[in-house]
Amino acid sequence: MNEQDLRVIKTKKVLFHSLVELLKTEHFHEITVTKICKSAQVNRSTFYAHYANIDELFEQYFNEIMSDLEEDYEGILEQLNRREKESMVPLYEHILDNRSFYDMLLSENAPLKYVSAFNQLLIRFPKEIIDQNVREGTDLELYYAFCTSATMGIIYHWKNSNYAKSPLEMGIQTMNFFTRDL
Repeated sequence: MNEQDLRVIKTKKVLFHSLVELLKTEHFHEITVTKICKSAQVNRSTFYAHYANIDELFEQYFNEIMSDLEEDYEGILEQLNRREKESMVPLYEHILDNRSFYDMLLSENAPLKYVSAFNQLLIRFPKEIIDQNVREGTDLELYYAFCTSATMGIIYHWKNSNYAKSPLEMGIQTMNFFTRDL
């Protein structure tokens, strides 16, 4: 099968879109290949021509979106090293650009292992910036965990408020929480 064939690309997108739509109302483990195929209007054999199971379908798209986020993170890291107040804006732009995915990922229906993997990616917040803003005597590993959890909390709040604030506002506020002198 040619992965660059537009029919293959389209079929994979419609399968993933169907999974995302089902996850709006059902738990991941309640979804079947039959339900996805019915929603996508494709045969089960078509599904199995591309994926071994639903986990593989979800994981492929999760990895693609996380790869995009990692690319965005390179810009974030560069801005953070220059200590720019808007450093975290690309994170929020990425989330908004992939809103339907993050709505699903941050819902109670998504597999926890993927939420955890997203959280692990957030840990890449540069430790040297955190180190410059932590009080003496603070356990750094605990503080890194605190900062990552706080960022996840901010993202959850933003999602639950239907993304009421702009990515610029969210990025600036995030930096305000974690830095003293920006």
